[in-house]
Amino acid sequence: MLAGLRFLPVRGFEDILIFYVVHPDALRIVRVLHGKRDLKKILELEHEDQILN
Repeated sequence: MLAGLRFLPVRGFEDILIFYVVHPDALRIVRVLHGKRDLKKILELEHEDQILN
């Protein structure tokens, strides 16, 4: 998983989740996903992609 990953549901669309990481000078949006998807698998793939790049 990405270190420091946080998420926030979108008000009025609670099934939609914004995944983000806070940096000292920025906020990085990692993904915007529907909560009924396989979040663990998607975020693990994101982590693998981050390592390779």
